Amino acid sequence: MPRRQRSRFAGFRWAVAAVLIFITAANAQNETVSVEDAAAELESRAEQSRIELNNTLGRIETEKVPLNNLLDTLESDFRAAQAEYEEVLNVKNARVVDVSTLQTQILNKEKQNEYLVSQLDEYIKGFEARLSPGDEQRFSEPIAQSKSDAINSNLTQREKFAARLDVVDLALNRMEESIGGASYGGVTVDESGNKADGKFLQFGPLLYFAGPGAPHTGLVQKAPGEPDPFVIPAAEENHSALQQLAESGEGAIPLDVTRGEAIKMEEASKSLVETIKAGGAVMYPLVGLGIISIIIALVKWIQLNLVQRIGPKKFNKMMVCLVNNEEEKARNIARKVKGPIGKMLEAGIENHEEPRDLVEEVMYEKVLFARARLNSFIPFIKITAAAAPLMGLLGTVSGMINTFQAIKVKGAGDASSFSGGISEALITTQWGLIVAIPALLLSAFLARKAKGILDDMEKLGISFLNSLPDSTDPSSIAPEPPTSSPKKEGTKVKEIKDEEKDAGGDLELGLEPT
Repeated sequence: MPRRQRSRFAGFRWAVAAVLIFITAANAQNETVSVEDAAAELESRAEQSRIELNNTLGRIETEKVPLNNLLDTLESDFRAAQAEYEEVLNVKNARVVDVSTLQTQILNKEKQNEYLVSQLDEYIKGFEARLSPGDEQRFSEPIAQSKSDAINSNLTQREKFAARLDVVDLALNRMEESIGGASYGGVTVDESGNKADGKFLQFGPLLYFAGPGAPHTGLVQKAPGEPDPFVIPAAEENHSALQQLAESGEGAIPLDVTRGEAIKMEEASKSLVETIKAGGAVMYPLVGLGIISIIIALVKWIQLNLVQRIGPKKFNKMMVCLVNNEEEKARNIARKVKGPIGKMLEAGIENHEEPRDLVEEVMYEKVLFARARLNSFIPFIKITAAAAPLMGLLGTVSGMINTFQAIKVKGAGDASSFSGGISEALITTQWGLIVAIPALLLSAFLARKAKGILDDMEKLGISFLNSLPDSTDPSSIAPEPPTSSPKKEGTKVKEIKDEEKDAGGDLELGLEPT
């Protein structure tokens, strides 16, 4: 604080103190007489206070021990209550843990129960699926009652579980009966749809029926979607055995290891005509194409095999005759070769004195004519190979359209309503491939065989042209071989053979000419 402010504050305090002293002195002069009375009164009050203090201290001393005892008692009770509280709290915590453990165990038990229930339900479904047609009539009501009890909300879980176990007991009893054989009453229908009462005879998986008359005695089967099983009549020699077995419980039984599957397969198999009818309208042109292609291929194969070819020896002999101006002999050799090869050689012989270019054109003309004839009708087989799969695909599409239309009208529950469309689709696809694959192989084989003949003709033409003497070179014209020197003729044949080997190599391909 600044010095000037401190001096002002000190002066103010001295002024206030002077005023108070003045006022006190004035009051003291007026009350001098009452001070002694006040002092006496104060002394009496102090004495009285001392007495009360002593009395209070005495009471405190008197009450201190009981209060200490009471305090000790209360502290002891508090500690006991606290210990009891802790014990109760521990018990509570332990019970909370026990309750949690019990809840976990309950959940595990519930899961186990649900698993067992699901397994039992699955077993019941499998048991129903494995029932024979006779067992369906015998066990349908107990199984239906057990399934109804299993979903009844008014029953306890124990009762629902017991209802499922009843079906298991039923299945075990049936298993024991099947091992030793069982007979029970029931109803079946014959092939005409007539119902008849009789006895089912069950031996393991085999089920027979003994009814009135031969049509109702035999192996039992169940048709899909039909309420009652039907009987496949047994052979005549087995009728009496089944009837005796149903009446007396003893006798011989016919054994069918396929359980009727062989009979079903036999009934399901179709003849060729039935298969074609089942395939629909597309099958008729498809089969027609296949038959025509086979006939054409057979005729074409015979035609190509009948084409005669000339061997090297005959060809060399013909060329020797032609070089030696024995034209008629050469022409006779060429005539003996039937077919396009012989005609080409004849044309070459007829024009051998003409220029080489003209001879080549004449012979090539024969090759072109032969090519058109040898390759005729082979394209039809190729078209069949390409069109047959498409026709099969057409049948597949039409069959699937019919299938979806049947499903739309009748629903998907009845398989027989759309099995015809699927059959048509699959059959046409199958037959499309059956027709196309052989047609493709036959067309390739025949085309290769025709090409082999044409290649032989070209080789023979080149050899023929190379064996002709050059008309511009007089020295190249071979003289007539003398009759007295066959050795020279053989030498000339050898020279012509060498020329052929240089020009075209081996001339013979395919089959030997006849």
